Amino acid sequence: MSRYPYGIADSLSDDHLDQLEATMVPLGYGRTRSVADLVVGWAAQVNKLHADSDLRPGEDRDSWNAHDSVAALIIRGFVERGSTRSATS
Repeated sequence: MSRYPYGIADSLSDDHLDQLEATMVPLGYGRTRSVADLVVGWAAQVNKLHADSDLRPGEDRDSWNAHDSVAALIIRGFVERGSTRSATS
């Protein structure tokens, strides 16, 4: 598997990737994640939501719901926060 799935790093320089990996975002309760980890997680979340978008309620017990959509928005907020931190570093 690629270091960055979903083509995330295709147009980024190694320096930019290094900066995203070095920029840590506080998540609360003493936890942190790098912007790079958050971007990969957000992409995975959106990919799963998109894959499940054509399923009807109850059609697949593993399909995600509105709670997972909210989680994707929260992760996106962390990515935005980290991107701002990265840009000012």
